[in-house]
Amino acid sequence: MSIWLWIGIVMLFLIIVLFFVSIRIEFQYCHKRDKNQGSITFFVFGDIIRYQIKIPALSMDVSRQELWFKSLTKTKEEEKKITKEEVKKYMELSQQMVRRIEHFYQIISRFFKQVTFEKLQWETSIGTGDAAETGILTGVLWGAKTALIATAGKIFRWQKRPMIEIRPHFTDFVFETKFHSIIRFRIGHAILAINRILLQLISTRRGMK
Repeated sequence: MSIWLWIGIVMLFLIIVLFFVSIRIEFQYCHKRDKNQGSITFFVFGDIIRYQIKIPALSMDVSRQELWFKSLTKTKEEEKKITKEEVKKYMELSQQMVRRIEHFYQIISRFFKQVTFEKLQWETSIGTGDAAETGILTGVLWGAKTALIATAGKIFRWQKRPMIEIRPHFTDFVFETKFHSIIRFRIGHAILAINRILLQLISTRRGMK
């Protein structure tokens, strides 16, 4: 057997193995006072391969309708802004892409059914300084969190029961939140979903010609 045949067999074996390998994604976010910290970490083959992305700190200028974020690199820290017009432009482009892809939501929902939440923990501390207002906000927040968890439960699979907590502060002005989740899915399922989307895009473009 030639060396190229052996290389082809090895490559095919690696592709098959990779297709069934699971990837884990850990999302962490914490807002405390004026500080925002977050990260997204990807794990493959357990903890052997790990890649982390730092979520940039966000700040909003309501009067100018601008969103500022700090981009962190190994050498420097840069501040960038996103205007309201840019957000509208990105949303229109994404909506156009979705309209071009037939059965887009079916493809995404089929993929989401293969995603498992290994962990979801969401803690929030809230207070306005007024006991009555804090009580009302706490109830509203409980309802919002419960509705989101119930909706996610219809789309994804849970390995463990989600943990949500709200701590009311009746005498202080407080808003702090901490979110920690881990999801898992097979790389093969993601590849199939991407292939279906690309095939729909190609067929749509051919139909427009």
